Amino acid sequence: MENRIFSFRTVRILLFVAFTKNTLKYLHHLCHKNTMAVPPDLPDAPGTVTFVAKAEGRIYAPGSRVWKGLVDPELIRQYMFGAEVVSEWKEGSMITWKGEWQGRHYEERGHILRIEPERLLQYNHYSPLSGLPDAPEHYHTVTITLSEDGAFTLLLLISDNNPTEASRDHSQKNWEMMLGKLKELLESEVVQRLFSEYENAFSRLDVGRSAEFFADTFLSAGPQGVVAQSKAEFIRLAGQAAEFYKAVGQTSARILSLEENRISDEYSLVKVHWGVTFRKTGDRLIEFDVSYLVQKTGPEPKIILFVAHQDEEKAMKELGLL
Repeated sequence: MENRIFSFRTVRILLFVAFTKNTLKYLHHLCHKNTMAVPPDLPDAPGTVTFVAKAEGRIYAPGSRVWKGLVDPELIRQYMFGAEVVSEWKEGSMITWKGEWQGRHYEERGHILRIEPERLLQYNHYSPLSGLPDAPEHYHTVTITLSEDGAFTLLLLISDNNPTEASRDHSQKNWEMMLGKLKELLESEVVQRLFSEYENAFSRLDVGRSAEFFADTFLSAGPQGVVAQSKAEFIRLAGQAAEFYKAVGQTSARILSLEENRISDEYSLVKVHWGVTFRKTGDRLIEFDVSYLVQKTGPEPKIILFVAHQDEEKAMKELGLL
C-alpha cells in the first residue's frame, strides 16, 4: 500500500562576420542606390579610420520569435531601456527611437536599408546626443543577421562608423547589454509557455499531453526517495494516478507562482507553487512546491528532473481525502 501511494504521489507531481565599413557601404549601394528615402552614404575621406562594434549570442528560441523581438515595438521596449520604436518595417521606411537615457530625453532616427524576415535587418541610425550634425557621414549602419542551428538561433549584430576606439567599445557594451536582455526575455517566454501548457494538461489530468513535457528519461525525487523513469513508465503510472485523482474528486490544478533561475544557456531551475482543489474541499487549496530542472537544448524545452518539496499524501489525509 505504501509503495502504491508513493507511486500515485510521485506520478501526480509528474503530471503537474565582422564586416568592414566599406563592405557595408558597398552592400548598401548595391541594394539601395535607387531608394531616395534613404540618406546617401558618402565614401570615407582619405585616411579616415572607423571602428566596428560587434555583438553576438545564442538565443534558445525559434528564429521566428527572435525576429519578432527585433521588430515588435512592445518587445523592443522591454529590452531597449524603455525606448518607443516606430517604423513600417519596409525597405526605405523611417525608423525612430524615443525615450530617456541617463535622465535626458532623446529622439533618434534612421531608415530601413534591408529587411528579410527572420534572416536580416539592416538600418542606419543617427543620434543627436552625439553632438554631431545630422549628416550622412555621422550615421551608423546596424546589420543584424539571424541563423537557426537546431535548438537555438544565432544572432550577430554589427554597428559601423564609430569614430574612435572608445566610442566603439561604448557602443559594443550597450549592444551586448541589450542583446543579453533580449535573450533573457525570449528564453523566459519559452519556459513560461512550457509551464502554461503543462498546467492546462495537469489540471485536466491529460496523461498523454502531460508526458510531452518530459524527456524520454528523467528523475523524480521527493520525501520518499528518488526514481528514474522512462516516458513509457510515466504514461503507465500516470494513467493509474489520473484515475485515482478523478476518484477523489480533483476539480482543478493551477500554478500560483513560478520562479525561474537560469543555470546556464542550456538549463533553468524552475520552482513552481501549485494549488489543487477537490469537490470535497470546495475552494480550499492543497498547496505545495515542486522544483523542475528544464533542459532547453532540444527543439522544445523538456523537464529532466523534478523535486517535490512537501509530503502531499499527508496534506490529503488532513483534508480527509485519503
